[in-house]
Amino acid sequence: MEFYEVKSSPAPNVILQKYEPAVGAYIGAFIAAEQKYKSSYGNNTNDFQDFNAVTGKNHAIFFDYGSIGSTLTNSFMRKESKIIEAGAALHVAYEPNRGLQEVTDSAIRSYAQELAALKVPIFLRYASEMNGKWVPWHGNPADYIKKWRMVHDIMEQVAPNVAMVWSPSEMPLGGIDSYYPGDAYVDWVGISIYNAQFENGDASKPTDRRNALEAVDYIYNKYASRKPIMISEYAASHQAGYNTHKQDTSQFAKMKMTYFYESIKTKYPRVKCIQWYSRNNYTLQDASKNRVNYSLLEGQSTGVLDTYKKIISHEYFLSTVVNGPEVKNQVNLPQQSRKLNRTLQVTGDTTLRLWVKSYDPYISKIFYKLNNEKIASLAEAPYELSIPKAKLKPGKNTLEVTVFDSQGRVAKKEILLLQH
Repeated sequence: MEFYEVKSSPAPNVILQKYEPAVGAYIGAFIAAEQKYKSSYGNNTNDFQDFNAVTGKNHAIFFDYGSIGSTLTNSFMRKESKIIEAGAALHVAYEPNRGLQEVTDSAIRSYAQELAALKVPIFLRYASEMNGKWVPWHGNPADYIKKWRMVHDIMEQVAPNVAMVWSPSEMPLGGIDSYYPGDAYVDWVGISIYNAQFENGDASKPTDRRNALEAVDYIYNKYASRKPIMISEYAASHQAGYNTHKQDTSQFAKMKMTYFYESIKTKYPRVKCIQWYSRNNYTLQDASKNRVNYSLLEGQSTGVLDTYKKIISHEYFLSTVVNGPEVKNQVNLPQQSRKLNRTLQVTGDTTLRLWVKSYDPYISKIFYKLNNEKIASLAEAPYELSIPKAKLKPGKNTLEVTVFDSQGRVAKKEILLLQH
């Protein structure tokens, strides 16, 4: 259990990288595979503006996939202008799908010219998930780094509006260091993470207790002191299991997304971007992958979409990428969280958040008692509590927190001392 004070304060003293906000995290999304938008090619609608309207907030970034040797218009199905019209930046998962041998100067230079012509911020997630055996650019770290540095140098020369994102998968994490191109060649470090109710669609293997933040911790502890962190892809399944045994897992999705986004907001100040992968994988042609549904739009009837809307409505989640080599113009910084060490010197009205990890991920409620008087019962992360200064007595005050598991049993109990 960890206590955090929420307050307006100066931005952390770090060297900001290209497009990095001083405080807060950009929200982004992949929506190209949403059934609602797959039939809209060639008409005058703007899918990205529609998605913003449906979710109640403008997204700062939209991403899609691009293959080396193909043009930008093939990457975004001629919708890059619609993204720009929606006021967002572009994020390209740019992949050498035929292997690293196709990463040539001419191919990269041609693509860089297309990116430069857009004159908007571009996040280029080149050859991501390199630590996974499922990608054809896995297996030769030395060659990978050589090609990465070439791509970086061409982008720096031809398309200075491009920020390079180095982004492994959440598993296996053990060998990722051998693929790191070096700080001089990386602007952001990313990671792709998913929460699915069942392991590989097998309903007999639930993954409720798997904590996706363990992968975030691994990346964060290694790189956040030098680079901003991007959650390149994230989603939680509201349907899961193979097609013939598909189950409603919306409670799981709402719990996991709330825990993940609220943890980013509270606990990881240098995670500066998080992007939702909004797709129904039951529509994939490869039937072996028909085991999860991450679509926000198809989660409307079960409250999944409403949960997402509520989360991103907070000021901490940002809608605009600063258009420049470094952040210069961010004003009205959102409030930040500061971790406490079991004691807080109170000088005015105070807002607190609680971050808790328990054996039971479905926490039913949290009780707050101030000087043995119950003052709040909360059921959703981040369990935020406002305490007026007038409520405190002179000297030492005790804030007791009791966490109840899904069965109503006491899971944890701790005390924060408030000195007034």
